[in-house]
Amino acid sequence: MKTEDAASGVTLSQSMDFKNNANLATEYLYDKNGNLTNYYNKGIIEISYNVLNLPQMLKISSATDTYTYAADGRKLRIVSSVD
Repeated sequence: MKTEDAASGVTLSQSMDFKNNANLATEYLYDKNGNLTNYYNKGIIEISYNVLNLPQMLKISSATDTYTYAADGRKLRIVSSVD
């Protein structure tokens, strides 16, 4: 899918204007469970999920966040690293 902003030329610095940072035919992707796996406009290269459909790994540019959860889904830890 591709996202476009029909209203261009907004000059307010704090506006909610959409910035098209990717300009690709396919700018975001989902897995078979409906989880977002890539969102190129936001610089998200990859998101992987665990068996509970909770984010397990998030890669943005050269940084990676890895998430650890308890069996009941409570987030226990986030480890950030730079590649």
